[in-house]
Amino acid sequence: MSDNENLTVVYPPKEKELKKKLDALMQEWPKCIATEQDRKAFCSDGFYPFYAYQKIKILFVGQESYGLGEHNYIAVFNNLYHSGFLDDNKSINMSKFHSRMFYVAYGILRDFPEWEVVPYPDACRTDIFTKDGISFAFMNISKISPEKYRPTNWSDVMRSVHEGAANIREEMKLLAPDIVITMHLMKRRRGKIASALFDKWDEVDCTDPNVHVYWATNASKKMLVLDAWHFSARNKKTFECYYQPIEQACRKYLRQASKAAGSNSERLPAEN
Repeated sequence: MSDNENLTVVYPPKEKELKKKLDALMQEWPKCIATEQDRKAFCSDGFYPFYAYQKIKILFVGQESYGLGEHNYIAVFNNLYHSGFLDDNKSINMSKFHSRMFYVAYGILRDFPEWEVVPYPDACRTDIFTKDGISFAFMNISKISPEKYRPTNWSDVMRSVHEGAANIREEMKLLAPDIVITMHLMKRRRGKIASALFDKWDEVDCTDPNVHVYWATNASKKMLVLDAWHFSARNKKTFECYYQPIEQACRKYLRQASKAAGSNSERLPAEN
C-alpha cells in the first residue's frame, strides 16, 4: 500500500531539494533488493519537516519497522505525532520508542531543561516538525518491514544491510547529521552495521553502560555518535537510561560537535 493524500508531509521551500534527492534515493533502493517479497515490504524513511533548520541536526538510527511495507515511515509518523495518537488509538506518550526519541531530541535542542519540566509529546503535537518546534531525522538500517512484530531476525536485517550498504551510506551523506543516536548498533555483528553507516569511527568513551560515545565521519562530515539502548527496551527507565546519560555525553562532547558542524555543514535560515 502506498502513501495517500492523508499522509502528505509539507516541507518548507528550502528543504524541498533535500527531500527530492532523498526521494530519488528511496526510489532506486528497491532495485538492489533480491526478492519480490522484500521489495514489497520496503519502507522508506528520512527526515521530518524543519530538520535542516535545527541548531543541531539529530539523526536517530533504528533496526527495522513493522507493518509499514510500501509506506513512507516519515509520512506515517508525522501524521501520528501531530494527532497525538498511534494507529491503535494509544497516546503517543505511551510509546516508549517514540516518546523517548521526542524527549531526547527536545533535550538536545532545548539545552536539556530539568526532566520535570520536559513536556509530553502530545503537548507539543501542534508545534512539532514546524518552524516553532523541534525536528529530527530517522532511518532504519533495514528498510524491509515485516508484516507483524516479532523478535529481530538478524540474518534478515544483515541481508538487507548488505544489499543496501551503498544506499545506507548515501542516505547518511544526504542527511548530514551533527549527532547520530544509534540504538544498540555500533558493536553489533562485529561492527558490520557501523561499517555500513560510516566511513570511519573511533571509540571515545564506553565507560557508561547506557551510552557509548564515538566520533565518526562520512564523506568528510564529522559526527558525534551516541550508541544507546534500543528505544523500545521495556526494562530501561527513560530518565536514568536515556535522557540523563545522553545529556551528560552531550554536555561533555557537544561543544566539539558544534565546532565540527560549524566548519563543514550549513544551517538553513529561519522561515519568515
